[in-house]
Amino acid sequence: MTTAPVGCELRLYTPVTADDVIKMVQALPDKQWLSDPLPTWLLKENIDALAPFLTHLFGSSLQHGTVPSPMKSAYITARLKKADPTDTKSYRPISNLSVLSKLLERLVCEQLVTYMRDNGLLPERLKESSSVSVF
Repeated sequence: MTTAPVGCELRLYTPVTADDVIKMVQALPDKQWLSDPLPTWLLKENIDALAPFLTHLFGSSLQHGTVPSPMKSAYITARLKKADPTDTKSYRPISNLSVLSKLLERLVCEQLVTYMRDNGLLPERLKESSSVSVF
């Protein structure tokens, strides 16, 4: 296990800009779940108008270390994992988060990976990689 250097603490997140939010939204895949309250295509079409609000929402969430309650909800669907559809054990639950939840997760992930890379806290095999992504 690697220990963090003395004084190495992640206390503050880097402020999110409207440009960051716009780039992230534009990079989203066009697929989505029908149960998502905000269709991806609608978000993409209106990102210029929504970017200031989303920037404030994400920035506030990062600053206070909280996630708004509506973004904690997932849409659960059952997926067949075995050949017998009559057996309930043949299904596995899939939890789908809203597109806004996924965007917030990406912001946190990017900032955490950057922090870990800058402070030498990543395992050697990940340091060699040009980019680390969990998505």
